[in-house]
Parts: sequence; C-alpha cells; structure tokens
Amino acid sequence: MLNIKIKPMEKKIMIIFVFNLVSLLGFSQSNYNDYTKKDTIGIFLDEFVTTEKNWNIRDNKYTMLQLSNSQLLLKSKDRRPSRGEQDIKINTSKDFEIETKLKILSINNPKDGHYMLWGANDKGNFMIGFNFKNEYTIFKWNDKQRKDHKITDFVNFTYSSYINKDDYNKLTIRKVGDYYYYFINENFIYKMPFEKFFGNTIGFQSAGSISVDFLRVSYLEKKNN
Repeated sequence: MLNIKIKPMEKKIMIIFVFNLVSLLGFSQSNYNDYTKKDTIGIFLDEFVTTEKNWNIRDNKYTMLQLSNSQLLLKSKDRRPSRGEQDIKINTSKDFEIETKLKILSINNPKDGHYMLWGANDKGNFMIGFNFKNEYTIFKWNDKQRKDHKITDFVNFTYSSYINKDDYNKLTIRKVGDYYYYFINENFIYKMPFEKFFGNTIGFQSAGSISVDFLRVSYLEKKNN
C-alpha cells in the first residue's frame, strides 16, 4: 500500500482549501445571478396578454380577477383574502424556480400581506409576500395541524429595504438540492430546507388589491458554459 506523508503546512493548506470549497458551494446559491436564462428550462409562463391560461377570471360580490393592460388584477371586495390560482405540475425532485412581479394597488390594513402561494391544495400551502410597511414574510399553512398551530412562520414579518411598496417587487423562489433560496428584487433574503408540496396549485392572495406582471416557472440546470 502506498504511504504518502503530508507535511503539516501542506495539510493546513489542504484543510483551508476544502473549507473554502464547502463554503463556496454552501453559499453560492445566495447569489441571484448564479442562474441565468440559459440555465432554465421553461415549464410555465404567463405575461397576461391573453386569457388562454386558466385563471378563473371573475367579478362577483367577493372577488374581482381580470386581465388588464397585460397585468393580472386581483381585488378583494369584502376585506377577506381573495385568490387567483391554477395548477402547475412541478417535478420537485429537480431543481426549479418560481418567479413573479407584483404590486400593491390598495390596502385595507397596512399590516396585511399580499402573497404568492405555491405547492398548494385545499389542505395546505406555502406563501411568500410583503405588506405596505415594507415587511416580508414566508410561512406554511397546514389544515391538518391543531387549530392554533395551522400556520408555521419560517420568517415572521421582517422589515426590508429591498421592498418598494409603491412599485412592482420581484419575488423569486429557488429550490436547489435540498434547500429553498428566497429573493426579493434579486436580493437574497432567506434559506431553508425544502419541504414537500401539499399540491400543484400556484397563485396569488390579497385582502386588498394587487397587480401581477408575470408568473414564470422553470427547471434549473446549471450550464458550465
């Protein structure tokens, strides 16, 4: 058997190299530009030019959901959260990205959140959103939990200078490996372990009114060149 002796200085350099490599792999996903358009494979894209996607356009005493000037407009008419949503199948064993841009148009309470939801069905969902106080939140709702424990806050409402309450804000969710990486306006805000979806529904929720610029869902496959 070959016996190679490593000098103390060489061993120290090797340890530093391995540590830096592990650190780079662990933190590189927090850079929004680590993935570009060439690293994506489109699953779904709606820029709200036509009604060909199934958004259940409606206007009743509870909710207004319609397309206008290439935007999806969602309005609650009774101060309770209203939704616009549809099913988009994602193979969650792969790396993927869900991205949108939304703007708050009106509010009933400055503390109310305006959200993108994903991995949802009638038993649970995940949500990321922000309010008119420039605060964002990330949480899970699970109907199977006890009444007072149905919501799990991953990030309770937290102030961020990345949010512009008077303009569109880009929300990005990336699943890479076994982790979620969250971004607001291309700025990294949070990392957490991936959790299994409840269902395939993706959409939006607001107790006021919001405008959505686009919704894009893609698989991520990093290209070397």
